[in-house]
Amino acid sequence: MMRRRALGKGLEALIPVKENEVFQEGYRMIPVDVIKRNPYQPRAKIEDADVKDLVSSIKDKGVIEPIVVKRSNDHFVLAAGERRLKAARIAGLKEIPAIIRDLSEQELLEIGLIENLQRKDLNPIEEAQAYDQLNKNFGLTHDRIALLVGKDRSTVTNALRLLALPKRVVEYLRSNKMNAGHARALLALDDEIKILQVAERIVRDNLSVRQAEALVRKIRQKPRIVPAKEKEPNIVMLEDELSKLLSTKVSIEWKRNYGSIMIHCHSVDDFNRIYDILKKIRQPKT
Repeated sequence: MMRRRALGKGLEALIPVKENEVFQEGYRMIPVDVIKRNPYQPRAKIEDADVKDLVSSIKDKGVIEPIVVKRSNDHFVLAAGERRLKAARIAGLKEIPAIIRDLSEQELLEIGLIENLQRKDLNPIEEAQAYDQLNKNFGLTHDRIALLVGKDRSTVTNALRLLALPKRVVEYLRSNKMNAGHARALLALDDEIKILQVAERIVRDNLSVRQAEALVRKIRQKPRIVPAKEKEPNIVMLEDELSKLLSTKVSIEWKRNYGSIMIHCHSVDDFNRIYDILKKIRQPKT
């Protein structure tokens, strides 16, 4: 029978009471070279600079909190404690304290996700991809994922929407050139070209989220078309008379005490024809 686990309460909620006692009372020392990375680890990479302080602490006091691993044939798979393991290797340790747990593939992903979320180590894309794995690979609904990580359902749904953005924008998010707030603003646009143009502007000009939102609103605004006012009947009548006289379209614009007349022509010959008509009209009768 599958044990029931509390959700949304952090990493401790995934560790049964008995194993919590092991945390307090004992652990095993495991060679660091037989521990493999969690294949479901949401965080793509940990840089050496990210664990610089932890390396110094381990050299001084050792690894205080054991890592959590899963036995797999002749090696172990890391479940929680990737920063500690990396720092221990950099510090030159041959062994590291560890608690061995019997974990499912889903639990490996859940623990890795929760550990990183608690530390706020994930970029928006890494977080979204972890949710996506829980949804597609293990069948968890958005509601269940939200309970698991202690967030609102809408937060999970909005995070997953980021994966639909163009690849270039995804890379901007992955490299922290823009944040989730910028990305949510871009999702309001339904044209990929516009999304890429605004994303480039955000990165180039270092726009804040509010500035990005304002830019998107401006782009989404449709130009307001003001209906033209109806012309006075006498103006329409004059346009008609002149159009018949010149055998072409004539437009008259009149504002208060001044106006303009536009005579349309379609070629040089047509222009000369109209010119001859006007010239004859100007000639005095003899």
